[in-house]
Amino acid sequence: MAEETRKTEQVSSITVGRAGPSDGPTRTVGTTAESRATRGLEAATPASAPGPVAARPTGNGAQANPSNAGNTLARAAVEQARGGQDLDRVALALEEAGLGTLQGRQPWQAAGQLAENPRFREVGGLAPAQLRDLPAGQVVVWDRSQGDPRGHIAVTTGDGREASDRVRPLMTGYGSDYRVFSPQDQPGQSVTPTNPVARVAKTAPVSSPARPVEPGKRDWEGVKSWAFRLQGAPPETWKNVNLDMLVVDQSSQDGVATREGVERIRKNPDGSQRKVVNYLSVGEAENYRPYWKEHQLDERKPSWLLSENKDWGGDHLVKYWDKEWQGILDKRLEQIVKSGADGIYLDKVDSYKDLERMGVKDARKRMVDLVEHLRTRATELGAGKDFGIFMQNSEELITDPRIQKAATGFGVEEPTYGWGNQDGARRPPASRAEMDGYLQKARSLGKKVFTIDYPKPGKLAAAQAREAYEWSRGRGYVPTVAPRMLDSYMRIDGVQ
Repeated sequence: MAEETRKTEQVSSITVGRAGPSDGPTRTVGTTAESRATRGLEAATPASAPGPVAARPTGNGAQANPSNAGNTLARAAVEQARGGQDLDRVALALEEAGLGTLQGRQPWQAAGQLAENPRFREVGGLAPAQLRDLPAGQVVVWDRSQGDPRGHIAVTTGDGREASDRVRPLMTGYGSDYRVFSPQDQPGQSVTPTNPVARVAKTAPVSSPARPVEPGKRDWEGVKSWAFRLQGAPPETWKNVNLDMLVVDQSSQDGVATREGVERIRKNPDGSQRKVVNYLSVGEAENYRPYWKEHQLDERKPSWLLSENKDWGGDHLVKYWDKEWQGILDKRLEQIVKSGADGIYLDKVDSYKDLERMGVKDARKRMVDLVEHLRTRATELGAGKDFGIFMQNSEELITDPRIQKAATGFGVEEPTYGWGNQDGARRPPASRAEMDGYLQKARSLGKKVFTIDYPKPGKLAAAQAREAYEWSRGRGYVPTVAPRMLDSYMRIDGVQ
């Protein structure tokens, strides 16, 4: 995982953290704001393990009417729906629309604050089926439920949808009570007819351009499921799992390096064929690989072999442009192509940032050179133009025209959970929004995007996995979840 630069962006009273790996998103919460936030829905549902209840409205009976303020808020909410936390996105939309702010850490807490905001009036008496008929700009706050202790907040778009972390059909069955708040125009202001979601295309998930697949060619766009197997468990671990793609570690120990080994794990239980893609670390040398002993790296300590990775012992940063290292990669690529594998999954592409910090000014260009070289070499070895080259944790390189030609797609770790090498730690919203921007550009260029999250083991794993899958699929990506060691398959019922 690439190291994040510590940066804090202050937006009025909301602090959106874009912090280091061990930090999570933070909000400024004062005693007064906290006491206000704990009023509202708290009385409707006890704080301890709320159970499922029939959705019902609370409120004072006011009506929800179209308004300029509502149209403005709906436009802002659609623009902000770029991933992350629903509360963060709606809070920023309120600020942009000039309707105040929200504080606190949980969406359900917004109800008490909106009830005291003079620019809003609470709407009552709405059945769940009526929510999708609300005009643009109404704020719907759902209380905590048994399945989600956070609750949910969203802004209606006026066409049966909602904008929060993303634009989607408006929820009507969250499993808890809800409250609706209608923004009010300033006195004397007339309502101007408008289409508040006219710019939704700017924030909606980007679909890859549809392209016909020639017979016998690899259909990467058709890959809808995948898994990552790097160590520990044998390939047979996945023999009872239907997958469109499996990323494995090319190693002679389990036979994957051979054509027979690849074919052995290619077949799915339902008889279909999965794609087999081989892992290849290009930015670090690993001391357990055969090449380490073959090249006597312990004894020689060549100048291209740099510092050891403090998080992964035995892995060493390399000057990846060195001819000897590129020769090692070329040999491994040749083995992979001869095995009949469908592609390579490049790890540590983002190590160019480490080299930049060490003073190598053209480190990024040199990494692009390497990826381009691997594409050329694979073609020379007869892999075919449809041979997959996927780059992990380096989505920002999609802006380079040469990467746009060389790469088939990208893989990203921890888009939702697992931030900072901590299983279950949530990625900061600003970081995910930045990542998502690059990935959406990749999708617009026809590139495939795969995501892998690391939920917290135990009771939270299933809920976190479901959230990770929902976000990723909603953005047009292909998700998976796994233990961090990537040594087994994590099955989540009802998700995969």
